[in-house]
Amino acid sequence: MYLFAAALVIAVVTPPSAQPAAPAPQSVIGWEPCADYKLATYEQIEDYFRKLAAAVPGRMKLVEMGKTTEGRVQVMGIVSRQGTGHSAGLSDPASGTVARHL
Repeated sequence: MYLFAAALVIAVVTPPSAQPAAPAPQSVIGWEPCADYKLATYEQIEDYFRKLAAAVPGRMKLVEMGKTTEGRVQVMGIVSRQGTGHSAGLSDPASGTVARHL
């Protein structure tokens, strides 16, 4: 009986498992985005994207698009709705039209 009561208290008091927190940009690059006289390097931005994708794998996927003119790997983050695995808005025909013209 005591074991059941203890399990019930733990179940009620413990919050449901929340989605892991995505890292804030300033925790990775070292300052608030858009801070005066601060500009993140390509490496810092890529590092942030990789950490963000690792923190929320169900919401963001990192895709390597090829090489930049400087020979670096160009990455793109695809953000999706929770649990769908589809990029938010990309299934919309209007989004496809816009994407084809970019």
